[in-house]
Amino acid sequence: MNGNTVIGTGILAKPGPSLHIWAAMERDSGRIAREWNREIEAEIRRLAVRQDEGWGRVVVWTVLELVWLVAVFAVLGVFSRLH
Repeated sequence: MNGNTVIGTGILAKPGPSLHIWAAMERDSGRIAREWNREIEAEIRRLAVRQDEGWGRVVVWTVLELVWLVAVFAVLGVFSRLH
């Protein structure tokens, strides 16, 4: 036969994947869904860790702002002495 299956009445049925291909597709779709779930859960954990570090960011930005202000006043002091 040419890939079509014959039904009991002699009518040719539309060819489709065989049973073992369907089983493999089901396994693959399940595996893909599990991989996606793992990736989504890992991303959620990464975002949660980033949000938990909130106080550390505040401290770092405060220190950087103080360093910037000290540098600005130092430059102003140097220019005022030169003038």
